[in-house]
Amino acid sequence: MSYQPQSKQERRKAFADVAIQGTNNSSIASKRSVELLYHPKMDFNKDVNNGQSLEYFKWFVPKASKRSPCINRGYWLRLYAIRSHLDHIAETTQGPVVVMNLGCGFDPLPFQLLDERNGSSKPYWKRFSFVDVDYPELIEEKLNVIEQSEELRTIVGPPKGTGKFEMYSLVPCNLNFPDSFEQLVQSLGACTTVFIAEVSLAYMSPKHADKIISLCSAASPSHFLLLEQLTPASSEEPFAHQMLKHFAKNRSPLLSVIDYPTVESQKERFKQLGFPYIDARDMFQLWCSLDEGTRKMLQEMELFDELEEFHLFAHHYLILHAATEPFELNSFPQYTGLQKTDITDVSIEYLNMDTYRKFGASVFDSNRGSVLYFGGATPNRVNETMSIDANGACELLLCENNPPSRVSHTFTFTDIDVAVVIGGRKNPVQGLSDTWFLDLRSQKWKRGPSLPEPRYRHASCQVDRGQVLVLGGKTTGAPALLLNAFLNSIQIVSAEIPLLISPAVDYNLVSQVGVLIGGSLDETNFSDCLYLFTYENNNIKIINKIRNSVFCRYGSQVKFITDSELILVGGTGPTLFGAANSIILININSGKIRGIRLPHPLPMLVGTSLEWEPSSRQLFVIGGGATCYGFGSVWNRGLTIRIERD
Repeated sequence: MSYQPQSKQERRKAFADVAIQGTNNSSIASKRSVELLYHPKMDFNKDVNNGQSLEYFKWFVPKASKRSPCINRGYWLRLYAIRSHLDHIAETTQGPVVVMNLGCGFDPLPFQLLDERNGSSKPYWKRFSFVDVDYPELIEEKLNVIEQSEELRTIVGPPKGTGKFEMYSLVPCNLNFPDSFEQLVQSLGACTTVFIAEVSLAYMSPKHADKIISLCSAASPSHFLLLEQLTPASSEEPFAHQMLKHFAKNRSPLLSVIDYPTVESQKERFKQLGFPYIDARDMFQLWCSLDEGTRKMLQEMELFDELEEFHLFAHHYLILHAATEPFELNSFPQYTGLQKTDITDVSIEYLNMDTYRKFGASVFDSNRGSVLYFGGATPNRVNETMSIDANGACELLLCENNPPSRVSHTFTFTDIDVAVVIGGRKNPVQGLSDTWFLDLRSQKWKRGPSLPEPRYRHASCQVDRGQVLVLGGKTTGAPALLLNAFLNSIQIVSAEIPLLISPAVDYNLVSQVGVLIGGSLDETNFSDCLYLFTYENNNIKIINKIRNSVFCRYGSQVKFITDSELILVGGTGPTLFGAANSIILININSGKIRGIRLPHPLPMLVGTSLEWEPSSRQLFVIGGGATCYGFGSVWNRGLTIRIERD
């Protein structure tokens, strides 16, 4: 037979297939990190004979590497998403079940569930069988690993043919060619089949992926578990944009999100393709459905405070359970979504700052006509003080006696020439209780009074000359404190407000009215309340409450721009904010809310600082950024918002 060279199109397709197969290596290494760190501490995959933690990813990741806390938590949630839904199916079905993993890669799920040493897998023994499906090259490599591992050979038993064992089979199949997959589905026989696609169909054209899903619905009774990416706000939302760019750069572009960017569009997709019974949520809702004990254990597993980054990841991944027959739904928290708001256009300009910071804090220095920004992360914590002018140019100030480096602190005026840094943290369990005064004229720092307890992710505002109110935060202390710069003292304030983590706070010195918006009581549930309050004689009194789902924000910033109007910027919450609701205007008298339309590219409004310059009616949104899961970092370039008078 003569050699026939591949066409350019065939070579391109083969290269794309190799790139897609490469995504398996990154995913499996991240899951191995979870297996090493999380599973032993969570009493998971325990050997019934000796109580030791069983490991399954080790056979496919010879050299383990530790991932970041956000990636570890995200991959734990991905593993839990599939396993918890399989457990639910096992509990609610009768008779034999076949689990077919489409694009299985090196996923060792069959070995985990077939292993009779593993007490948590008992419901699957002798009843569930498994079929792994992927590119021929990956299937061959996976089979080689099994053949070389005595432990895996013991789990699957003696071979009954190439890639065939009593309760487990490996099948080479390129899902881009549905005919061969159709033959595989037809060979299953009359039994319940569970199809799993964990970020595998996402790389296929929607047309081809839809054909696969349609063939799966014909194998009734069947279930389909889909876990893949979403772009719920838009492909131009910063996390989504970075995610799509990452996969495109790696020559494995995400294609499903083109036609199916949201949870609702995915539900409609499966309905049209033959699955009438569907339950689908984003991964943040799955996180919220965990029992309190499990969430607390996970929160204590690693030092981790960048919750906004976890929120962004979770909103960009879907877990969907579809079935051809009725099934009992899993329990998920229900969100009605954000209430609709009017949209307004204002003048917005990007600053193109050449210095990036996140989770620092700022004040507006009227003497300089610029924003002063202290601390934050680059991503390493710093203790520098910068001056940022109206064009975004950054100048490092040579201040004396700089405070230690920190993030998640506040920086607030006490009077016209002095500003104070309050609290913050080093690592996520090392909160700080110190305060530091900066003389704006001499550029000298000096130590202030200490807080009664460490405090970070709080908010603060000036309520009188030399007096700064400190509200909320991660602390064992009171919900409110007062720092008195003249007396060099701190005292507890009587307050009707709850202790909220990462709320937004501001105080109008003219009207003597303050506002507290959003925040979280437990880093899972968000406050949807806007509290209006007064402060007098060491007492905070609530004078009004306004509730709206768009106030459910963690880490946002707020400023009075008139006696009756506020601007609320950024943060994350139970739903993802986009171009029309990341920044909103709020009238505290009427309760009316207007969204500010943001231009493209959308800014990353996480870990930002907000300053208002009243003479020009201009807002500065300084700093901010996020590490977008494993896809790289995005930084806010800084922007100004000019609010014209009505």
